[in-house]
Amino acid sequence: MILVSKKLSLFKAVLLVFLGLLFIPALSTQADAYQVTIIDDQGLISSDAEFESLKEAMFELGQYGNVLFYSCATTNSSYYSAEKKCYELFGESSAAVFCIDMWQRELTVYVNGEIGNKVSKGKCDTIADNVYKYASRGEYAECARVAFSQILKTYKGSRIDSPMQTASNICLALIFALLINFFAVKLLHGNRKMDNLKMLKGAGNCIFFKNAHALMVSSSKRYSPRSKGGGGGRGGGFGGGHGGSHRF
Repeated sequence: MILVSKKLSLFKAVLLVFLGLLFIPALSTQADAYQVTIIDDQGLISSDAEFESLKEAMFELGQYGNVLFYSCATTNSSYYSAEKKCYELFGESSAAVFCIDMWQRELTVYVNGEIGNKVSKGKCDTIADNVYKYASRGEYAECARVAFSQILKTYKGSRIDSPMQTASNICLALIFALLINFFAVKLLHGNRKMDNLKMLKGAGNCIFFKNAHALMVSSSKRYSPRSKGGGGGRGGGFGGGHGGSHRF
């Protein structure tokens, strides 16, 4: 009985090893289905700590698609460079690319496939708007890390802040309020002839008008306009993804 038991145990062990050899390649193929790639041609990641922090954020997103950080210096737009490199490496499969073009001083968030289905072009624009300030300060690794983190949050359905849009909405609200006050004062004064400045003073809003003007000026200096290179659809004729760009 003891011999039989040993034989059975040996048989089970051999069987488990055989089954393991069958399933391990399948599991490894599934685990390696997506690639996480860093192509830092411009040497923007300057320390091991920056590299590890960026890699961690990329691996989190890498559960849902291919992930690429790409720094370059080309005469093309960063959107074109991101789209082209994404297609070269991943085809039209699920992917997220963050590209920093040091020649154009432009960065791009580009998404494709399954990630592209859940991260809209508008969200790519918002993410590019949110992170360009890091690039302006030379914090390129942090810029990319935050971009990939916000792509992941958006993919999972979480809300991300959009300070630029908020600032724009405040400016518009101030302008509309001034216009309403202007016409209200004009109606109250009837046919009395008053110049525009006196009307605004009569409404008690002259100082607010000046503040609003100052806010608009500082806003235009603080936020550089989005690049016209950022687009949707097939853009440069490679994959079927979309993205948003921002100069810094």
